[in-house]
Amino acid sequence: ADSVFLGEAEGHMEQVFDDLRRGALAPCYDFLDQRPDIGLVGTARREILNRRLYNYRGVQMVDLVHASRGCRFHCYPCAVAYLGGRKLRPRPIDKAVTEMAAIDNNRLFIVDNSLAQDTEWELALFREMIPLKKKWCSHPIEDTPKVLDLAAQAGAWYVYQAVFDTSEYIRERIKRYHDHGIAVEGTILLGLDSHTEDSIKELID
Repeated sequence: ADSVFLGEAEGHMEQVFDDLRRGALAPCYDFLDQRPDIGLVGTARREILNRRLYNYRGVQMVDLVHASRGCRFHCYPCAVAYLGGRKLRPRPIDKAVTEMAAIDNNRLFIVDNSLAQDTEWELALFREMIPLKKKWCSHPIEDTPKVLDLAAQAGAWYVYQAVFDTSEYIRERIKRYHDHGIAVEGTILLGLDSHTEDSIKELID
């Protein structure tokens, strides 16, 4: 690579483009510790996409959108706490929902690192999403009855759930999702420090 950019683009790419135009591109732009105001995050310019490339056997792929950045958790093996910071930075809900509403696709992937970081924000987001009548998948959401019920009304399709052992904690969490009609795609983690050959075989079984 001629140049590497580290961090979030908003408010910083102008410098990169200016350097490129001058033929003075720096080897590295490190903005990891200079995260932009979340209010600067705008709507993606989907009109420039070639939609024909986003179809698989005639099925349109999900559109990606996010309602927040950063994550207050620090789960193994996720790198988000390093890349996006250890603090939830929610976009204004009206901006996020307006973007979702404008997407010409009834299936979305909300790419937030975790929606289960602030219960009141999560509930408010789901309430505003209900009228959209879109199906969506995401990383984990809070698995309490109140949140799951509202998520289901808002169109929760399935969630990604890390599966790293055969504990009742994992089983019960998945069951709670299923009880509300929300499917689960298991993200299977093998090779944690606590794993043994026998525990890995048990997990696979």
